[in-house]
Amino acid sequence: DKAIKRILNDKLPESSRMKETYNTNHCDLMVSGSKVFDKIINSAFCYYGSVLHSGSPRNDCLFRKDEQLKENIKKELGIAPKYKILLYAPTFRDHAMYNQKENIDIDKTLQVFEKVTSEKWICLGRFHPMTHERNKFASMSIIDVTNYYDMADLLYISDAHITDYSSTAGDFVLLNRPVFLFHADKADYEKNDRGFYFKVEDTPFWIASTQEELENLIMTKMQKGAVEENCKAIL
Repeated sequence: DKAIKRILNDKLPESSRMKETYNTNHCDLMVSGSKVFDKIINSAFCYYGSVLHSGSPRNDCLFRKDEQLKENIKKELGIAPKYKILLYAPTFRDHAMYNQKENIDIDKTLQVFEKVTSEKWICLGRFHPMTHERNKFASMSIIDVTNYYDMADLLYISDAHITDYSSTAGDFVLLNRPVFLFHADKADYEKNDRGFYFKVEDTPFWIASTQEELENLIMTKMQKGAVEENCKAIL
């Protein structure tokens, strides 16, 4: 479990933190996929009950080897077999919940993927469910999957992933596929929003702060060997 942004109590000043959130009166058992997440369970959720160390249900399904399932999901979403899939899934901003702006140019980004791979690409766009007023995707190359019922399915069928501060970045590397972090507002997010559990820039994640940097990363990092080594380094 590689949470990037701070959650619940961990994002609040000490004076504002809830003392009992998920105590044993509310929950009998929590599932954790790592020792790191054990600590977050304590600090963020105020939970000190029993913990089951048995993987993570939302990630276990990513290890399936089921090409028919992939085809079925793509068919449900109306994606033709000829397309490679980019999943763009930004998280929300507490301080800009009702007016969240995206700085990425998806059309240009897809063009770079197509140049590098010599294949056709399409984008699945998924806003965080906490975003009350979702931006509308203007590009015809984007399928809005914000209301699709299972994020794991979207990760499973995608060939590359771009997010910002979402833990889906840590989920996606389990598939040994390229993930890029687009941090156009990192300074503002760190100062005015949730902040981070660790210094993301000190990790092996591929990070861009501008559209130009993102395009350059895609151009230079999409080789198969580089992707696999990066995923291994992150994990």
